[in-house]
Amino acid sequence: VIPVDVTSDAPDAVLSLLRDGVIDRAEMIEEPLMRVGILIVDEETENKVVVSCDCDLMSLKDAEGNPLADVPRGVVVTAYYKDGKYFYDVGRGLETTSFPIRFLPDIENAVLTVTNFDRRVTRDSANADNQFRNILEVRHNTSKDRVWLINELSMEMYLRGIAETSNSSPIEYQKAIVTAARTYALYHFERQTKHAKEGFMVDAWRDQVYKGYGSEARLTNVVSAVEATRGIIVTYDGKTAVTPYFAHSDGRTRAWSEVWSGDIAWLKSVKVPCDEGRALFGHGVGMSARGAICMANDGMIYQDILKYFYTGVDLRRDWAGNGT
Repeated sequence: VIPVDVTSDAPDAVLSLLRDGVIDRAEMIEEPLMRVGILIVDEETENKVVVSCDCDLMSLKDAEGNPLADVPRGVVVTAYYKDGKYFYDVGRGLETTSFPIRFLPDIENAVLTVTNFDRRVTRDSANADNQFRNILEVRHNTSKDRVWLINELSMEMYLRGIAETSNSSPIEYQKAIVTAARTYALYHFERQTKHAKEGFMVDAWRDQVYKGYGSEARLTNVVSAVEATRGIIVTYDGKTAVTPYFAHSDGRTRAWSEVWSGDIAWLKSVKVPCDEGRALFGHGVGMSARGAICMANDGMIYQDILKYFYTGVDLRRDWAGNGT
């Protein structure tokens, strides 16, 4: 059961007047830094990663902050974990460290490429989607005895790489889906428990589909929706709401209590006329993507779409930006 309370000791927010249906938080928080599990390092990549950076200099450090190497543009780094040690090769022979290895570009949000990972080859995808912004980290965990490649980047940059909709879907729907995605990500950032034992907050496949820089480059309209809603989240009774969404319903969404245990006040069943006559596709809780697209095509703005599917919620801007 996901509890309603986010934290018990968070400072009370003093809220300003509504602006286009969005409440401004009086004391803005820092934009969250997300840690995203993007790849299990296994036989798909021969149990290693090979990384290059579109930057002048990439620093290699361990998770304790100890410098390992400085890597100039054009040089690739091979890294892997084996038998309790981390190994890396920057062109001067195999070296080791006892701690997870971090790849840090000299410019914030530079693009790093995992050159030995290509979804077209191993997953029959249309795109390689092997590029990610900011920081990568190779980390083994004892919880499931496996190695993850983790992407560390700001919340808004993470959302740019979300691949939950197409570039041609209506903009008000895109704003609704990225706001729901931002809220979902913040919900788990605040708890840091779902994947905490493996060292990250959200899974790039099982939580929200995240494909990194490749998706950002293709879905330019989605990037615009992210920029237009910067820092805006869904709240209930002043706290971050959990905001599930799914493909389409059979004419109505499901209440949380119909699918999972417990009850959540803002996740009630609502009618979705646009979905009538279809079979339910997905868990059915929260926002129906197809229903939301229909509403956007009919002229409904994203604020009203979200408030329709999530009963009794408010929208609040939690970190600074130019969202409208």
